[in-house]
Amino acid sequence: MKKIYGCFFLLLLSAAVGCKKNDIAEPIIISEVEKEFFVEMQERLGPSPRSLQMNLRTIKVQDCLDAGIQYDLSITPALIQLDLADIVLPPNCDPGAAPARETALIGFVPIGNQNFDINLRNTVNNKGTLTVTADAYTLRMATEEGLVIPTKQLRRIPDFTIWGYITYNSATGVEIAQNFYQELALLSAPSTFAIGHYGYFAVPGGAAQPIIADSPPAAALRSFVFRFIRNPDDLRNLVQRYRTDYSQHIQIKLLNDTGESF
Repeated sequence: MKKIYGCFFLLLLSAAVGCKKNDIAEPIIISEVEKEFFVEMQERLGPSPRSLQMNLRTIKVQDCLDAGIQYDLSITPALIQLDLADIVLPPNCDPGAAPARETALIGFVPIGNQNFDINLRNTVNNKGTLTVTADAYTLRMATEEGLVIPTKQLRRIPDFTIWGYITYNSATGVEIAQNFYQELALLSAPSTFAIGHYGYFAVPGGAAQPIIADSPPAAALRSFVFRFIRNPDDLRNLVQRYRTDYSQHIQIKLLNDTGESF
């Protein structure tokens, strides 16, 4: 949308002064930059200290399931600068409708404040600050022209964290899922997770269960986030036993902070 501001007439007490034709200034055009990209912070799973990455996604769907996003990343002690250039369609396009996606790896960012700019197509500059603490990354942008940044604060995943969900498809599955949850809770260490968004899961307030990223939109689901400090083989054995005995009733997805999927 464009807004045009022309010449305004001022009425004075003793005389009226109009805008003469040769005194009319050029119109001032204010453009609203269309939102094109989602930008989301996420930790790259692995041993500590973990790296920070920016997940990029177009708002509009493309004609390829595997479309990418061209970007440039510059990292100096004074500034992290991410330039989003264009959408890239591969030569052998996988046909279908999906957003273009890309991941920009920032790497390890030390505790403190860092200037962080996100530019679009060499024409739009959004300046901001990335604040890193032992518990979270917080991105504060002065402007977000062309961008949607859904989460301004990303909580860091504590070491020895596991998360996931159990889905079930019958009354029998409800009981089996609850039994698995209770056994997993008994194996896990007591812990409290701060309310917030952790990239791969979110911890809401109150008694609501955790929200796991990419979980199916089904009511028949039990999610969890625990601290697990025992031998990982104990976890593998538990999951394998339930999958072997009850795969017709439940499905289990379970991950940990090092990136392992069980």
